[in-house]
Amino acid sequence: MGGDSLMDRTQPTANSAIPYADFLWIFAQQQTLMVQASQEIRQYVEELLAVKGLRYHAVTARAKTLASYAKKARRLHPDGSPIYPEPARRIGDCVGARVIVYTVPGCREVTHLFENTFALTPDDVEKARKTNGYSSAHLEIRSIPDPDAARRYPAVVQYLKQFPGLEIQVRTVAEHAWAEFEHDVMYKPGLDHEGAARERLDALFAQAGELREQLDNLFERIDLVAARAIAARVSDDDAGTSDDADTDADETIRPAAPRTPLAIYTVDLGGAEGRLDHLTAAGAVRALIVTVASRRSRKDARVDGWIALDRDQVPGADPELVSTPRGPVYLTRNNRTRDRLETVMSRLLAAIPPGQVTVTREDTPILPATN
Repeated sequence: MGGDSLMDRTQPTANSAIPYADFLWIFAQQQTLMVQASQEIRQYVEELLAVKGLRYHAVTARAKTLASYAKKARRLHPDGSPIYPEPARRIGDCVGARVIVYTVPGCREVTHLFENTFALTPDDVEKARKTNGYSSAHLEIRSIPDPDAARRYPAVVQYLKQFPGLEIQVRTVAEHAWAEFEHDVMYKPGLDHEGAARERLDALFAQAGELREQLDNLFERIDLVAARAIAARVSDDDAGTSDDADTDADETIRPAAPRTPLAIYTVDLGGAEGRLDHLTAAGAVRALIVTVASRRSRKDARVDGWIALDRDQVPGADPELVSTPRGPVYLTRNNRTRDRLETVMSRLLAAIPPGQVTVTREDTPILPATN
């Protein structure tokens, strides 16, 4: 075989073309490499998601079988011309991976991670949609720029030298359920793909696609409500954050106060999202982190010296994890006095358009500040 790629070895000349059987035989010789590459890309994707703390439901990968490749290579346009006149150069999913996440914002975060990790086919990042309701983000990897990762995943690197690309799909659990059922129904043996039954099925799946979009929207809202509820919880680290100074002479001579007297803040999110009542100062900060990350981005929730996207960028040995629908954010546990936390609240509110969110302390509006 030598060092030539499959694309080079299957490129027809001006006077000849590789016989179909020979073409498939050449593809078959790469099955071991493709299986190894599929195992490595799954491991690499799981590693990337774990490092960034991104939630996901499942990561899968597979190598296309010879039978599947042959079937795809034979596909024709309605006029009888081949869809893939040069399969070795056009079929980019001989190895494919799929990441299934819970919500649409999660899908965007994972897609953004891959955009910043892999060299992709230009203009390949897209939300693939069909008129019958299919939806999934499709990315085609051309190479792994990180030299350390390239050394640790040699089969993926070798595969990308032999084949035109490696496809990764990113979809939500709702999108995945729709796609799996559609595939099971539409590829049943004996189904007439040109008749009235096919048209009726396409119409029904289009309706199911509309319901799937509603489900995605509801899942996103549920995730946001849950994240805010968790962020608003009273934690052990909230004790002592209700006073301006690190120490207070009065507090040093009386027993530790219960947590509930510290819960004097309300965050009004506006509109249908309502209010979060009885928050501590730290709880209000967490609620605002979730709100900024959800309405803007995780990057907009950063506050120098207080909030960062990576654990090692936050002061202190054990920063607090704040889960948002768009991924993890880390909040320092150091110096949590009331004044300092209210300054952080002000910085977070600055990332949101004016008037959308307000903060009150003991029923007195304090943020945004009024002059």
